[in-house]
Amino acid sequence: MGAIGCCLLAAPAQANTLVNWRFDRVSNRLEFSTASPTQPQVQVLNDPPRIVVDLPGTVLGRPPESRDIPQLLGRESPVRQVRLGQFDPQTARLVVELYPDYVLTPEQIQPRTVGMNQWVVALPRTLARTNVPPNLPPNVPLTVPPPTDATLTSVIEGVRVTEAGFALRVRGNPAAAQVRRSPDRQEIWVDIPATLAPQFQTETLNLAHLGVLRVQAQQLQNQPPLTRFTLQVDGNSPDWQVATLGNDILMLPKKPRYGPETATTTPPPLTRPRPLLPSLVPVVDRVEWDVTNQQVLIRANRPLTYSQSWEREPGMSFASLRMVLESARLSPRAGQSLRSIPGMEVAVEAAGNQVTLIWRPSQELRVIGIQEVSPQLLAVQLLPAAAQTQALSPLARWLNRRPGATNTLRPPAPRPANPNVNLPRPTPGRPVVVIDPGHGGPDPGAIGIGGLREKDVVMDISRQVVALLEQQGVQVVITRNADVDLGLEPRVVLARRVNASLFVSIHANAISMSRPDINGIETYYFHGASYGLAQELHRAMVRASGSPDRGVRQARFYVIRNTPASMPAVLLETGFVTGARDAPRLASAEGRRTMAQGIAQGILRYLQVRR
Repeated sequence: MGAIGCCLLAAPAQANTLVNWRFDRVSNRLEFSTASPTQPQVQVLNDPPRIVVDLPGTVLGRPPESRDIPQLLGRESPVRQVRLGQFDPQTARLVVELYPDYVLTPEQIQPRTVGMNQWVVALPRTLARTNVPPNLPPNVPLTVPPPTDATLTSVIEGVRVTEAGFALRVRGNPAAAQVRRSPDRQEIWVDIPATLAPQFQTETLNLAHLGVLRVQAQQLQNQPPLTRFTLQVDGNSPDWQVATLGNDILMLPKKPRYGPETATTTPPPLTRPRPLLPSLVPVVDRVEWDVTNQQVLIRANRPLTYSQSWEREPGMSFASLRMVLESARLSPRAGQSLRSIPGMEVAVEAAGNQVTLIWRPSQELRVIGIQEVSPQLLAVQLLPAAAQTQALSPLARWLNRRPGATNTLRPPAPRPANPNVNLPRPTPGRPVVVIDPGHGGPDPGAIGIGGLREKDVVMDISRQVVALLEQQGVQVVITRNADVDLGLEPRVVLARRVNASLFVSIHANAISMSRPDINGIETYYFHGASYGLAQELHRAMVRASGSPDRGVRQARFYVIRNTPASMPAVLLETGFVTGARDAPRLASAEGRRTMAQGIAQGILRYLQVRR
């Protein structure tokens, strides 16, 4: 598990309270939220180095707490401990203590808001140190091949990303590399008997399309030379392999990559960890229905390891949540409690030391996510039917109701089952643009923070793009103008039938809910004739949204691969519904309007240049 935290009890109504907090070990950042607005005050102290966050007018309502931060295998963390206490009757205090050899300055630490009464205090990526310890990570055995003439002269000089993986350019004869995976399956280690060139850097590598969150390169030793590449991955992602091609070392996943086309397919089977002794296997001994906060609390006697995925079942309007508890058992009392949650059907599957819980939506409730309250306590968050709308998630509705917000999403009007019955007849000589809102109907696409659904976001953006283009006299055809189930092939068939000049498929991205720090714009193309359109739209989206630029890439998505090679076709990822920066932007009416304007402007510029 990549984060620890605790859920605090409520304090008297007249005082502000700290609702929850967590420290993300992967991103090295403290996240917290309060019941009411406050202004965090941050200071940096030394001996030992620590970050002190004071919350004026806030009380805890429980005793002080101190938690040691365990190291992640394969990576050294500067944080030793996080403490929580009541500094004075009106001030709650959080302290992040670092190891003594790290040096912090106040300019390096600034709190920032990520939502209503929610804050993040992040450590910088690099910190100065007074006494740098050896670079070898603890508990990670190294197997170093004997030195040869080849390894003594091999230098890793560069890297390039491909659709299937990435390739390292090596000067000299590359020796055999070794690939291993960390016991918690969160990292891939690739050890190469070669030297890392001084100019080599991985900061700009973007491998999200392969399920990789981050890549780090480290020279572990010089004689004999050994370089380690660490790939930070999702625990359920495929293993990786290494191959050589000439003087290149290729790193490739063993199974197909992640992407919109595979997002709703059956998830790959989990690789089971080594069995634990029966006395050490966590037991879920209590399941509680918290009616006040609309959540189900799952309590265990030991820390739990879990994974989650969304599944679309025939005839269901909302996705079901599959929750897998690895190396865990369920007590009879907890199993009975799961089967008797009011208004919610939970299918329980227990096999050996693995428990699978499938949370199916009903007319009364649907599940919107899992919150890790502490290593031994998980909260499955539900949404009552009374709070649901056809097109808006809870986060979208909250943001759209703020003062000054306009142009909110509306439930789509009823349409015929076949959305392409009344196709417009294109005027000869005038360009025809096909706008394709991704997903729809029982397929929600990606589901992000607060239950934000991809299909809702892209439907609204697409409709606005259509309106803006039509105002400029452009002929536009939309593949679906209602919340209907439309496969990939009919979208391409429609583009061919109207002989489209351009095909633009609009999507929203997602990654693990534990990585809200991943945000940004991505644009994909397949045929070479589409590259110019991809560049134009990508620049326009980045400029309009202010979101990070994650690059233009070639990919084999069905809708852009099966359009004619002469028809420029692109797939746009307008941001991450799981991102702390992107999700509020995509959920707000203003954010969607701005994105639609950027896309429309990019299309118009492209058409003008190529007339």
